[in-house]
Amino acid sequence: MAGMNTGYGDFLLNFQCHTRRLGLKFLTLAFDAAVIPLLRDHQITGYYLMPEGSGSRGKVVTEDTTFFSKNFNVIGGRKLEAVYAALILGYDVVFSDVDIGLFRDPLSFLFPPGVDLIHSSNNRCGLTWRYEHGTEGNSGFYAVRSSTRTISVWNMAYRACAQEKLFNDQTILWHVLRHNPFISTHALDACPQSYVSDHPFDVTTCVLDDCVFSAGGLATGSGKEDHYGHLLGTLKQRGQPPVMAHANYLIGRELKKQAMNRTGLWLLQPNNSRSPVISGGMKHKHRLWKCGEALGTLMLY
Repeated sequence: MAGMNTGYGDFLLNFQCHTRRLGLKFLTLAFDAAVIPLLRDHQITGYYLMPEGSGSRGKVVTEDTTFFSKNFNVIGGRKLEAVYAALILGYDVVFSDVDIGLFRDPLSFLFPPGVDLIHSSNNRCGLTWRYEHGTEGNSGFYAVRSSTRTISVWNMAYRACAQEKLFNDQTILWHVLRHNPFISTHALDACPQSYVSDHPFDVTTCVLDDCVFSAGGLATGSGKEDHYGHLLGTLKQRGQPPVMAHANYLIGRELKKQAMNRTGLWLLQPNNSRSPVISGGMKHKHRLWKCGEALGTLMLY
């Protein structure tokens, strides 16, 4: 599943281009009602998450939102609530933000037997995330199994989001994972093929490779700050293909879009046709989009 508000509608369509190319399907979580015409016109399966939920912390506004903003935190609470709702129905969940490009199908890397939570790291390629370092995992891309343990964790996290105004969903989720008085976290340094836990009552987690599943690798600069160049060089040296790149560490939709354009991950192209849309009793024209063929240089490796 993937969630967004109207301000990131084009990112949702770009994400759909990636999933369609790979033959993947996903459920869209619409956090404001203005997203619905966009979903309908582009034949995207979606679910409107009403703002009255206990994890809402308020109504989601339609404008694009940035890290640390109030709307960002409200949306984060809705993400946790939606994942919780799926978990209590018995579904295992893959959650993804929409500012992500997919090079290859990620599913074969997810859900190793014996692991409850498989997550991307919250650092750039090669920095080696470790649970004991005290930093958070990235809540922008993860897979979680439905179990009494994970249901309890996500229930606590999304309810805490309803009360806490200053912190985002990632901070709150990892605080619950580290400080839950009822369920402990057993963290693995890497994701195994399968795992037999000695801690059957804990939530077992593992972290995905921080270059193959890159967070922050699309940022460019010079010298040590050329994170994209470092990512390219590392993967080429390994002879290892990437799976995902997340436009993390870039604040605001325009910087994210520029980075995805520059690296060939922005697949969305305007369509010359427009579709009539009836919204709020008013008939107007809504731009349609199509998927292009570009993909980044990372595909070479």
